Amino acid sequence: ARRRVSARAGGRLTLLSGVDPGSRTNAVATLDMSGKRPCLLSWCTLTREELATFVSGMSGFLAIEMVEGVAFDPVRAADLIQTQRAAGGAECVAHVNGVRYECLSGRDWRGEWLRFPTASDKAIRVAIEATVDFDADLPRIYATDRKHIYDAIGVAIAAAPRFGLRRVAIPALAMAEIAREMGVVRQKAAKKRAVTMAKKKRAA
Repeated sequence: ARRRVSARAGGRLTLLSGVDPGSRTNAVATLDMSGKRPCLLSWCTLTREELATFVSGMSGFLAIEMVEGVAFDPVRAADLIQTQRAAGGAECVAHVNGVRYECLSGRDWRGEWLRFPTASDKAIRVAIEATVDFDADLPRIYATDRKHIYDAIGVAIAAAPRFGLRRVAIPALAMAEIAREMGVVRQKAAKKRAVTMAKKKRAA
């Protein structure tokens, strides 16, 4: 496990943790929601067993990203099954230990918070870096972990209103940048579909 904790992680805080499950490791981010802006207090990557231990002893609220979709490739299918087991295991441990939790699919939390159910990694990063304070005592997030840690932060922030916590609004400038990014994503997807259709026509 790689755990990074801020020196601020103590005292009278409103803790909200998010989990982005994976086939091998699971990303966990814990935020303090008591201030004007969410503050990232800790982040870590855990095995399934370590995640169960974390959830059983945690304080505050928990948001878990649930897996959705299908896979036909054997390797991809195996990864999807392992990820589902990690998410389901965290949910079971939370239920047994009386942790108040919410489960959201990736499309749900992206749609609820960013207004784009298929928001790209870049769009998520823009939203988080515009709304979340990163405690100065907290070491930087490794580039290799950033995508999963940011997803854990995102699902937590999106779930906040479900726990009676305030909704975290994305500033207008950041939303404009996200809209531009998603416009580029849609254009690339449209070009890819056009190329695929052209190849099918030539092969027919």
